[in-house]
Amino acid sequence: MRKKLIGIGLALLLAGCGSATSTAPTAVTSDTGIEATVPAGTDGSTSSDTPATSMPSTDATMQPTSAASDSAPTSMPSTDATVQPTSAAPAAGPVTSVDPATVTQDADIPELGVAFKVPAGWEQVSGQNAWAPAGAQSPQIVINAVKLSNDWRPSSMLPEGARVTSSEVQTLSSGQINLYTIENSDGTAEIHAIRPSGDTAYDIYARAASMEEVKTFQPVLNTVIDSFQLGSG
Repeated sequence: MRKKLIGIGLALLLAGCGSATSTAPTAVTSDTGIEATVPAGTDGSTSSDTPATSMPSTDATMQPTSAASDSAPTSMPSTDATVQPTSAAPAAGPVTSVDPATVTQDADIPELGVAFKVPAGWEQVSGQNAWAPAGAQSPQIVINAVKLSNDWRPSSMLPEGARVTSSEVQTLSSGQINLYTIENSDGTAEIHAIRPSGDTAYDIYARAASMEEVKTFQPVLNTVIDSFQLGSG
């Protein structure tokens, strides 16, 4: 009888322990419904933290907005660039760029009875029928004259040993002139305009240190030829 009571007591004790261990899972499953997911969703804060993770994306969309606002100052240099040509404009077309042949002064050679115009600022070379920029010996405008003879020809007025690089005849209102471009043995170059008038032939020419330089003074020579007048003095 005693052993029977002890067995019944052990059975009740084991039954009580089993019901205690089973009550805990029951409480857990009644809260979540899925045991495996209970640890992840127990505090409920995971779902509430999800909107917070969207904040970086909100900041990312704000960055282009700030970049666009920063782009406005970058347009300022282009505004300044348009100002520069305006400020540089007054420097264009200075008076010194005017062809020297268009600003002239009177000159003459009384012994030859001729008058003409030379660029302003040019002076007569001492003891010669030549004009050059003030204080310089080159380039020069030179005028010579000779009496005509039976064997006279235009090329006879050219320097001896000169190499003729070009020649042509031009007709002006005052008559024909023979134009020669020559290069001398010392490297200097000349452009001669030779015209006979009455019993005299006149040689009006430009002389410079090189062929390239003398060609730049063709306008000056043209001014002298166009203004050349006989019978003065």
